[in-house]
Amino acid sequence: MSKELYTDASPSYRDTKLDAAIPPPSLRDISRRSDQAGNKPERQRNSPYAPYPNAQQRQQVSKHQHKHIPQLHPANMAPPPPPVQKPVPPLDLRTSTDFIKCAQPLDLDALCSLVQPQADAGKEDADFLCSESLVHTAVELREKGRRVPDQLKLSAKERSNPFARVSQAGFQHAGAVKLAALDAVFQLLPSSQKTVSFADLCGGPGGFTEYLFWRMEQDSQMGYGYGITLKGAEDWQIGDPSHFTQIGGMGGSGNLLHNESIYEFDAVVSNDTNKCGVDLVVADGAPHPPCQDDQQLESASFQLILRQIITMLTCLKKGGTFVCKFFDLLHEPSANLVWLLYQAFESICVTKPLASDPTSSERFLICQNLRFQHPTRLIDALLGVSGAFIPRDWLANDEDFMDYLKMRNMKFLLKQIDSLEQMELFIADPDKLCLYDQQDVRRQCLQDWHLPTS
Repeated sequence: MSKELYTDASPSYRDTKLDAAIPPPSLRDISRRSDQAGNKPERQRNSPYAPYPNAQQRQQVSKHQHKHIPQLHPANMAPPPPPVQKPVPPLDLRTSTDFIKCAQPLDLDALCSLVQPQADAGKEDADFLCSESLVHTAVELREKGRRVPDQLKLSAKERSNPFARVSQAGFQHAGAVKLAALDAVFQLLPSSQKTVSFADLCGGPGGFTEYLFWRMEQDSQMGYGYGITLKGAEDWQIGDPSHFTQIGGMGGSGNLLHNESIYEFDAVVSNDTNKCGVDLVVADGAPHPPCQDDQQLESASFQLILRQIITMLTCLKKGGTFVCKFFDLLHEPSANLVWLLYQAFESICVTKPLASDPTSSERFLICQNLRFQHPTRLIDALLGVSGAFIPRDWLANDEDFMDYLKMRNMKFLLKQIDSLEQMELFIADPDKLCLYDQQDVRRQCLQDWHLPTS
């Protein structure tokens, strides 16, 4: 290799072929080495162009730094900062009050002519009345909950439900608080009357009746009630029955599934009220024996709810109010019942009181201002119904009704799914505490519902 030094301007400098990829040193390289040897002052360390330290300097710096860095041991380490807690969203204490009113209700004859058994009603379409994906999610969560031991599930349900303590309001029966919550929002009793009458269907052991008598006493009203319920463990347990007539039905069974029980109830109330009927009918029936599978609860309760509606039509005065419990509204036969009430009353509302278990499929219909007084022909037509009875095309063409029912179904199913997911978290963590002060929630609710808080 040539020992001659080249300048950058030399034409053969860059063309020199070497075994290595590094060209021979030039005059510029010699000049740079001279500068580093001391011909120029040392650059400041904070200069952006300061040279990297050599190996000896790096070793010295490393030793210097290690003298000032304490050795970290678990005992000396500072505890990690606590996890940032997400703010708890404010609790919604509102009750849904969206009513729907039929713009062009059918007359009684037209309504009766539509009541016909539907042979093809067995096909279920979740998207017809709700959302298939939501229904599937709810079904999965319910099924998972069924596999949890009862005691663990009950504990998780109580801790995850902010309203778990609202039923403790001094009444003998927990059902009283549900009706109180509805009455505070919908004013179920006519306030302008000094004397009020009501009928309690399938209401044993008597929570709704207990509340109604208590409320009338608070408002200085005189009241009288009529009731029928299944004889047995849930029979009436009313402190003072002097203003309440218990109707036994066929054989004293209290079973509304027998036509004779409905006829007897009709006869007693009609005779006592001089065929005027009562101001309010409440219906709180559920299948007996209790249905263990929530997925089957809606179907299992259809016939009982239908019979409660028929009994209501026999005894509620024109202009009266009806409160009826349903379980989900996802199947066509249930939708038929809601549509029938939508036609029979001036307005209806699908709602769920805060006192109702948020993980349950329980719903309530508030029906205001009955349009017909004892519609005998409609009653007779409904007594022969065993399933869906309104043509599906007729139902589907009522867009206002379908939009209302579908949106209500989706809204309440979303809330139920959220509650079931919350319950899952509490099942997974038996020590997890409720996010809200249940005692404070109870106090606020009872105050809003005009109930004693002590």
